[in-house]
Amino acid sequence: MKDSIYKKQNDDFLLLCLMAQRSEYSNAKSIVFRKSLATVGCCIASVVGAVYGKELLTAFISLVNVVVFVLNKHSDQKINALKLHATSIQQYVDVTLFSSVIGNQPYVWGDVPTKTELAESVSQVQGKDSSAVWNWYNDYSSLPGPLQVFYCQRENVRWNFRLYNSFLKLINGISVVVVFLLLTVMFARNISLIRFVIILSWAIPIFESFWSTCKEIENSMNQMKRLDSFCKQLEVAIEKDNSFPTEKDLIDLQSMIRKRRETCYLIPDWFYNLTKDKYQSQEDSIADKISQK
Repeated sequence: MKDSIYKKQNDDFLLLCLMAQRSEYSNAKSIVFRKSLATVGCCIASVVGAVYGKELLTAFISLVNVVVFVLNKHSDQKINALKLHATSIQQYVDVTLFSSVIGNQPYVWGDVPTKTELAESVSQVQGKDSSAVWNWYNDYSSLPGPLQVFYCQRENVRWNFRLYNSFLKLINGISVVVVFLLLTVMFARNISLIRFVIILSWAIPIFESFWSTCKEIENSMNQMKRLDSFCKQLEVAIEKDNSFPTEKDLIDLQSMIRKRRETCYLIPDWFYNLTKDKYQSQEDSIADKISQK
């Protein structure tokens, strides 16, 4: 039987790596959630304090806001560190699989961590159930090695584009609801113009938080649009000329995927789990059609 990514991806060490990268992404997402919760919570508390005119409460909340601001700056560094390390683990998995079916050396794909460097992360998930990361990529084993690699990469790009597009729509909807609720509370209290300006100044961080989130997601989607465009160019060549993607094409595409992973907005796990079955079903159907060509 010829080399197959589908078979090799369930190697014990690679499964541990996939569990480790998922764990580190989840840790980073937890920090993002706590950071967002603290920011929104402080802003809402500030609005309430301004509405009811309690100077001592407003002063206390102002102090808490300063503390939260400082902690958020520190948490950003931690989030980025976890994201970069999780990306490097995923890169190790991808490169190990891709090199095995096209016969090149892992170093040609760029910087990849060694097993020794991954030992600490892997040890933290040792003994845990790995069933959630089995068959990470669909089955393209009927295809030549270069096409197996390309369609695994294509699957990743397509899945993430759908995920981010759906989450952006959700965030836009939440933004509208939050603005409506804030305006309703402010006008229902029949507050003065001065107090309205004070409340608005406190509410700005909420708007800024949502705006920043939307911009991050849009930036991630712009990266994926470029990835998608590159993938389509390769697909046209595959179907029109009946050719394989070159090694350089695959390495360039993987480099773009890695860059997106390093800089992308982290979609919450609950949303990923909510949409996972739907997108997995779509990818299974696409993979079946590709394998039958």
